[in-house]
Amino acid sequence: LQFGAVLTGTIITETIFGWPGVGRLLIQAINTRDYPLVQGCILFISITYVAMNLLTDLIYGRVLDDHLRQLCGQRRRQAERGGRSSDLE
Repeated sequence: LQFGAVLTGTIITETIFGWPGVGRLLIQAINTRDYPLVQGCILFISITYVAMNLLTDLIYGRVLDDHLRQLCGQRRRQAERGGRSSDLE
C-alpha cells in the first residue's frame, strides 16, 4: 500500500528537480489543460498501483500462506498432545 505514496512522491520529486518522468508529464499536462494526456497519466499510475498491489497480494498469499499452514499444523499437533500453543512463539 505504500506504493501509492511512492508514486505521489515521484510526482513531487520530478517537478521540483525537473527530472523527466510521468509525474512531471502529468503536471505539465495539467498546466496546459491537455485532458487526454492527464487521463492517460492517471490511468497509467492507477494501473501500476493496482498491479503492484495484486503482485504483493499474490506473493503474500504464496509465501505467508505456506508459513501459516505450517504454523497452524504445528499448533494443532501440539494441542492434540495436550500442550499449549503459546509455547511456539
